[in-house]
Amino acid sequence: MALIWSGQASAATQTMSPTTCSNVTGTGSLAWGSPGNALANDTSYATVSLNDSQVSNYLQCTGYGFTIPAGATINGVTVNVERMATNSGIQDAAMRLVRAGTIQSTDRSTTTAYPTTSAYEAHGGAADLWGGSWTVADINNANFGAAMAAAKPGSTGGARTASVDHIEITVTYTPPAAPFSCTPPPNTPAGLSLTCVCDTFGRASLNPSTIFGANWIVSTSDSTGILPSIVNSGYLRLTNNTGNNAKAATVPGIFPAAGNYISVEFQQYAYNGSGADGIAVTLSDYSVPAVPGAYGGSLGYAQKTGIVGFAGGWIGVALDEYGNYQNPTEGRIGGPGFRVDSVGMRGSGSGMLGYNWLGGTATLNPQIDNNTSSTPSLGYYYQVVVDARNEPASTAVAVNRDTGAGYASLISIPNVYAAATAQGFTQAPVPSNWQISFTGSTGGSTNIHEIGSLRICASTIWPPSGGTASGFNAIDEAYGNASVSPRVPVQNYLNGHIYMKVVGTPFKLNVAALANNQIQTAYVVSGSKSVTVKLVDNSDGACVLDSTQPNYCSAACTSKTAVTGGSQTLTFTSAYLGQQQSGDFTLNTAYKNLAAIISDGTVTACSTDAFSVRPLGITPVTSANATNAGTSGLPIFKAGSDSFSLTATTTGIAGNPSGYTGVLKVNNSTIQAISPATVAGTVAGTFPAATPGTPSSVATGNFTYSEVGAFLLPGYNPATDVTSPRGVFDGVATASECATPVTPAQCDAFRAATWTGVDSVSSKGDCILDSYRNTRDTSGSFSTNPNYGKFGCSFGLTTTTAGFGRFVPDHFSLISAQTRQRSDIASAYAMTRETTGTVVAGMSQLTVADMTDFVVGDAVVVFGAGTGGKDLLASVTAAAGNLLTLSTPASIGVTAAPVFKRLGFTYMDEPLQLVLALEARNAAGGKTQNYATSTGLAKLDNSSLTGTANNSWGLSGVVNNLYGLAGCRALFSGVTTAYSSGCAALPASVPTAPYAASAARVSPSNTGAVIWTAGATSLATNVTLKRASKPDGAFNFTNGTFALGIWPKDGDGITLLSANDGSSLQGAAKSLDVDAAAGADVVAVGVADMRFGRMRFSNAYGSELLDLSLPMEVQYWNWNSNGGAFARNTLDSSTFLVNTAAAATNFSLSNYRRGLAAGETSLLPAAIVTFSQGAASMRLARPGAGNSGSVKVCADLDAAAGSGDTTCAAAGAVANLPYLQGGAGFNVDPSADATFGTFKSGPVIYLREGY
Repeated sequence: MALIWSGQASAATQTMSPTTCSNVTGTGSLAWGSPGNALANDTSYATVSLNDSQVSNYLQCTGYGFTIPAGATINGVTVNVERMATNSGIQDAAMRLVRAGTIQSTDRSTTTAYPTTSAYEAHGGAADLWGGSWTVADINNANFGAAMAAAKPGSTGGARTASVDHIEITVTYTPPAAPFSCTPPPNTPAGLSLTCVCDTFGRASLNPSTIFGANWIVSTSDSTGILPSIVNSGYLRLTNNTGNNAKAATVPGIFPAAGNYISVEFQQYAYNGSGADGIAVTLSDYSVPAVPGAYGGSLGYAQKTGIVGFAGGWIGVALDEYGNYQNPTEGRIGGPGFRVDSVGMRGSGSGMLGYNWLGGTATLNPQIDNNTSSTPSLGYYYQVVVDARNEPASTAVAVNRDTGAGYASLISIPNVYAAATAQGFTQAPVPSNWQISFTGSTGGSTNIHEIGSLRICASTIWPPSGGTASGFNAIDEAYGNASVSPRVPVQNYLNGHIYMKVVGTPFKLNVAALANNQIQTAYVVSGSKSVTVKLVDNSDGACVLDSTQPNYCSAACTSKTAVTGGSQTLTFTSAYLGQQQSGDFTLNTAYKNLAAIISDGTVTACSTDAFSVRPLGITPVTSANATNAGTSGLPIFKAGSDSFSLTATTTGIAGNPSGYTGVLKVNNSTIQAISPATVAGTVAGTFPAATPGTPSSVATGNFTYSEVGAFLLPGYNPATDVTSPRGVFDGVATASECATPVTPAQCDAFRAATWTGVDSVSSKGDCILDSYRNTRDTSGSFSTNPNYGKFGCSFGLTTTTAGFGRFVPDHFSLISAQTRQRSDIASAYAMTRETTGTVVAGMSQLTVADMTDFVVGDAVVVFGAGTGGKDLLASVTAAAGNLLTLSTPASIGVTAAPVFKRLGFTYMDEPLQLVLALEARNAAGGKTQNYATSTGLAKLDNSSLTGTANNSWGLSGVVNNLYGLAGCRALFSGVTTAYSSGCAALPASVPTAPYAASAARVSPSNTGAVIWTAGATSLATNVTLKRASKPDGAFNFTNGTFALGIWPKDGDGITLLSANDGSSLQGAAKSLDVDAAAGADVVAVGVADMRFGRMRFSNAYGSELLDLSLPMEVQYWNWNSNGGAFARNTLDSSTFLVNTAAAATNFSLSNYRRGLAAGETSLLPAAIVTFSQGAASMRLARPGAGNSGSVKVCADLDAAAGSGDTTCAAAGAVANLPYLQGGAGFNVDPSADATFGTFKSGPVIYLREGY
């Protein structure tokens, strides 16, 4: 059953009322009362009282429930508001549409005063899209609607009440058109039989078309270099929305003129611009190649001052948006003047003459274009009818348009000859054959111009001329010498190729006269015939060389001018038996696509193969900025992010244009690292199309390099090396570009995109793949060597470049961080491990990036997740996957917050061990392998751990939320503790003038070597929080979290990213503020419980007949609201003192008094005494009867025996626990008196009773 195409559907409307109305802020200050009363026309009103100069909020209504059919086109929206006011003076303040719940910006408010009795006022209209484009989905959306506001603009008269009863919306739309059918239109004259050809452009490429399977012929008279094409399936794009376009697309068909009836129907779209100029449908002489006329108001058909009109033009019907086609200005002849949105018709012309005005319309409504739309619009159907059945007496031309209600007549000229006479000129007779073209034009103003749904029906339509091999062919000299015996077999002429050529290198062609697929050996019986061979530039594709195509070797091709050096005339005689070899062609300019045109003046044919001519090579390749190939100094470029330039110059023939406009490539597989770098990176970026000059072409591109150091690109002289890959080249490197999983078809696509693509694709094989040969391969013979007579497909660098550099890492990445506490006591240290986490406020679940080392029972610290933004301390109650369940819910949600496992404690002045792993990376996150100590390219060592200068690790420490005060930080950048600005509310018991330490409070020491290997290193150092001259802390989370951070920066200023690169422990960004200025400065790498400690011995009294116990404690300073005090450190079960051999003991006995003498008592046990929960004791052996008295017991804690203790004799060995010294200056060893037999002034009575 045939589908009958019915043109465009008639316009339709839907009118709906809202289901929801509400007051919405965003304008004005007064809210609407009872907004829901605006749902229907029921005399229930939404109201607002407005005084002088007051404006209401929006009254917004949605939920209209439209059911516009899919595929429809929205034409306009009308909002009808039924409103009134208690008195004059109220008017609209705003009237806007609502798209998907969002109030739009286009305002259709009026200044009409609200009447005192309820009445409707319309806003918008059936063709008003309110400044945008609307889809069916937009209108049918539940949140589509309207929003209005009212105002009393006057300054007198007092309050008025604005009342709205109903806000109704009408949508005007065009229903989807009936299916397209390639059948004659309904208005075809009765009894007339028409043949139709159609093209809906529903494909990716314009050619081949659906009309005879032939190619559209595209042309231009502008300088944009852009031709008509299919940009979006279903539309033929005639112009982009750029200025000064004049283009033509010619239908692939021949239309005999006299006696023919032709109907041309299409949909027209003009949009997304500033409203100009338009398109034209032209009929021109088929024997004259179609070339458009002038741009701008001439619409690609008429002439313009200094620019000729459409070549061979006979009629031009123009759809003129801007209005100048009918305007007799700019060199155009005739017309009524400027007419925007009109259709005009001009007659025949040639060059600067003719193209006179024949007729036209006034301004049309609806208009022709929709320049505010971003999608194809308006899509009206147009029909141009040319009826030449009454030639030579008359030819009629008519133009119709269908905007939804069927075709309406716009122009009807029954006899163009008579119309021309009436205008004072003579219309040219019809030619033998017409071709039909569509032109597109812009000038200073623009639109995108497209057509669709093309249907051409005519009494007679012929396919394009051609269709068989046309008498001659030309093939490569490699097949043999056609001028001598044995001559080239006919099969080679039927299937042979012309091989790729090299500039400046002579070559010959074999030419044969053909008939019925045979060589015409009797082409010349007597005398001679001249056969001209010309090589023409076919880069525009005008020469179709497939002899099976109807438009093979068209006039657009054969009329081309030969390239320089590309023309010869051969003299055929009977001796040649129908074939002959040419003389030498030498082409000194590169061409991407050449075709050979052969003609004897009667028969003209094209070669069935195209060929390319490539440059000799590339030299040099230089950089304007990456000129530092050393290991230091400037300039520097960050790996993978900082771009540098490369400029490549092709090798040409002196005095001749280069012609090369191809795209060069960098072959990453060839890049060589320059010592001391050992690993070659990759270059990212592209060269633009080369700019041709004389004798060379030049291309400059911007690139990045993935490694550190410097590199070079290798080149080789093709006279001695034809196979080594070049650093910069044009071609395809099969080994690297076509390796699995690349398919052969994909590889062919790569080859087709190169300069020699017409020769290098697998279907041709007309050059040697992966070869840079500049001379023919003449080894063997044509029959034994498949590459015989061929050049290399590729060309590239002929000399190695200088070095490019210097490249440095893009950034560092923190890979791991470990903080070991109590590092002086091997059995008691604990480790913290950093990860990153996400915690949600009010929830007790923490998602971490790395679960390693987290187990139930661990204590963890989450930065910033506690009350008031303090750090959160909680224990792990469950662990599964990457989810930790905490004992305490978070108060603040934090994403990618630093998370620490928190174990143990460390005394101030006792070293923490910090172990870090760092990687130097490029912008893509890959390690820069050359960043190594061995290469000298690593610029970060251990010479400076603190500070912010280059070549520093930026090590810093801080206490957050000091003494429980949110936002208060203790800063440890110097010897004296500083407070941040958030510490103004510190309790009075905290010293306002902090005490100084003996050195910088955060001090690294015993730093190990930093050795970079393949872009990775580790740092191990001891970090000490020095004790101040007076105690502070403890920094045990309750009184504030002590945290360490780093911000490494190497000698070139390379540092961590300000955000995580996706594979490090860095977290979202800097996470720790360590200075007085606001904002995080470093990345947190560890937390610790830091305590100001001391060791304390207590005096003991007892009988001389019994051993005496001496109590000992390790204590820490614990701040409280009264100022703080020392308390036993119950966490310390690791500290120990030694009392073994005399030479190893940490204890000394001195100051014997009264009846106790040296040697009468000793310390027991002779062992290592370890504190348990901060407590321990020593025993003094009983001295026996009569040995009453006292002795001083002392432990030597400091590094130098006896140092800092003037009352205690030196022990045999020091305990190396200086951080537990006490006294007023906290530099005194602990001591106490042990007294036997006396207490104060009397004896100790020891009583033992037995029962």
